[in-house]
Amino acid sequence: MMSCCSRTVKALLAKYREKSREDIQQTPNHDLTPRMCRTTFATLFQSDPRDLQDFLGHSTVDLTMEVYKKPITMRQRAAVEELEARLSGKVVAMPIRESA
Repeated sequence: MMSCCSRTVKALLAKYREKSREDIQQTPNHDLTPRMCRTTFATLFQSDPRDLQDFLGHSTVDLTMEVYKKPITMRQRAAVEELEARLSGKVVAMPIRESA
């Protein structure tokens, strides 16, 4: 079953694909491709990898993580700081995940 967000993303991608190459060339960011947008979205996505897999339409989470998830220094630093806070006994707010 396809989620509402997944349908929205797929509809946006379909709409974008409908634009002619000439229209894309006339925009100020004509060097920005759908692939670049997809890669940026996937790299910066900070929720459950399973949700990202669904958005991108991949068959496995492993494929999604292998292809798109790039290390980002700020994200790594935040993860280490969160772990350090938890180990030192500080209370750290847990992100609330909505159930599907």
